[in-house]
Amino acid sequence: MTGLTCFALTSDNDTAANVTDVDSNNTSIADDEWQRLIKKYNIQPLSETGSFACGMYLLIVGIIATVGNSMVIHVMYKFKKMRTNPQNLLILNLSMSDLGISVVGYPLTTASCFANRFLFGEVGCVLQGFLTFTLALCAMKTMTCLSVYRYITICRPHLKWRLNIELTKKVIIFLWAYSLFWTSPPLVGFSSYVFEPFGTSCSVNWTLRSCPGIFYTHCLILFCYITNISIIGFCYQRVVAKTSELTRKINASRGHPLNINEALEVRWMSKEAKVTLISMAMVVSFAIIWFPYALLSLLIIYGVKIPTAYTTLPTMFCKSSCMLNPIIYSVFNSEFRMYVMRMLTRKRQVGVEMSRRQTLRKFSMDKTHEGIYIGKGAVTMLRDRNLLF
Repeated sequence: MTGLTCFALTSDNDTAANVTDVDSNNTSIADDEWQRLIKKYNIQPLSETGSFACGMYLLIVGIIATVGNSMVIHVMYKFKKMRTNPQNLLILNLSMSDLGISVVGYPLTTASCFANRFLFGEVGCVLQGFLTFTLALCAMKTMTCLSVYRYITICRPHLKWRLNIELTKKVIIFLWAYSLFWTSPPLVGFSSYVFEPFGTSCSVNWTLRSCPGIFYTHCLILFCYITNISIIGFCYQRVVAKTSELTRKINASRGHPLNINEALEVRWMSKEAKVTLISMAMVVSFAIIWFPYALLSLLIIYGVKIPTAYTTLPTMFCKSSCMLNPIIYSVFNSEFRMYVMRMLTRKRQVGVEMSRRQTLRKFSMDKTHEGIYIGKGAVTMLRDRNLLF
């Protein structure tokens, strides 16, 4: 019995030693692979504290983005009528793009930050860089397209009838095709997807000095950032000017009699002013968040040496873009905020209750009979109530 016991103890010890050796070998192989990637891509890892801070930041951003955009998509699903508005289809596409970034891209980077090294190899780097860039670019183009829709709605209302559902579906397909057109070249030799300087996420190789690489990166800056900002700037400059004019009319109309056409115009202007405010908050936040990263990329293209810590900040800053839109909806739209609160408190019949909520607005109007003024009267109109647009 004693011999058998000793044999069993020896076997258990040998098994534990073998498992320990296998784990040590795997760790050694992973370390060797990471050291090879550091040398190949000139990676300058952050300190453990810096990587942990980035991981916590991305974890918080990812949770907020996933929950927020999921709620927006659920709102669209719950209220079928909202999907009949062409601009809401763009919002739906934007939310799906942002949700894709938080689900596909952030987990890889977050896990790598906590490990202080990229965990998914070169193939995982290429896959992450391609998917996140495609989703982010589609979100950018959707924001640009939304500004064009706002411009036509406010400044060219006689063309608004063209912005129908069928056209918008084709526009969305074009946005995805356009994004893939610009994100696919690195997969076939025009530039490449590589590790960013701190080594826990991946993007386009901004430092490539070959002629195709330089041409590609300059085209990205021109057609995927400057063009977007220029279109957005033009559209909203005109929209702001027109909205200011309409706002002055609304303020001037208070306390004065209106005919039926003027009352309808005031009702329309009130709704469009609110939608424009939400849209402008979205595009301004987009421009502010992406500007540091675009500037950083431009400096890297021209060979400016930037410390790793300073390259990390713009990268992490722009990663917050996918969580902002749901926050903006909550801040500026009481209906969306109410829906979220009701859903979080598990109250039922949300759609029915909210569809019954209508805000009334009273107007003082001139009354006439056969063209003869007979005094003043009051008329009450329903104010449009849409969750987003």
